[in-house]
Amino acid sequence: MLKNTKVCCAIMGAATALGLLVLPGVASAEPLAEIIDFTYGGNGCPDRSVGKAFDPVSNTMTLNFDKFMTTLPPGVSTACTVTFVVKVPRGYQVSLNKVEYLGYIDTDPTVRGEMRRRYFYGDNPPMSFVKDFAPGSTGDYYIADTFPGWSLCKETVTVVTTARVDLRGVPTGIARNELVVDAEQFNTKVVYYFGFLPC
Repeated sequence: MLKNTKVCCAIMGAATALGLLVLPGVASAEPLAEIIDFTYGGNGCPDRSVGKAFDPVSNTMTLNFDKFMTTLPPGVSTACTVTFVVKVPRGYQVSLNKVEYLGYIDTDPTVRGEMRRRYFYGDNPPMSFVKDFAPGSTGDYYIADTFPGWSLCKETVTVVTTARVDLRGVPTGIARNELVVDAEQFNTKVVYYFGFLPC
């Protein structure tokens, strides 16, 4: 089982995450978009449990979570809502293409896991996803949510992501069952993938 779990999340830049659009006569290293007005909340990310670092060269924002996990016992649902605004140059559209989750689960054969995600992106209708973990799941996991057609021609676009993890069942032993989002020990992260095109 994990101990002193440290969770990390990255909202990354360039072609690997938050895309930079290169125009003629503009240096490729010059950022043309940025993430502003970042906030978070929930029992999975209470006040002062999230650290943030932003790299303006690569448009990379890295978040470190201390609390985003659930265990059984006691079996309390754990959730975190992250809200941020993507600012883009006038005349260009930003697309939220994909969000990836990597983490760790360790459960008894009598315990199930679940991870729910819900997204609000600008004026688009919300989208929801559910991942069920079979009883007895153990090891790293990978989840990718994709958003076809989620493009907006606006100078700022608000993104709201809520993720919730649950464990249900009756443990068979004294070991603690756990479901972790972004266990740093396993070199994992959450990545928001964006793309930019002319409107």
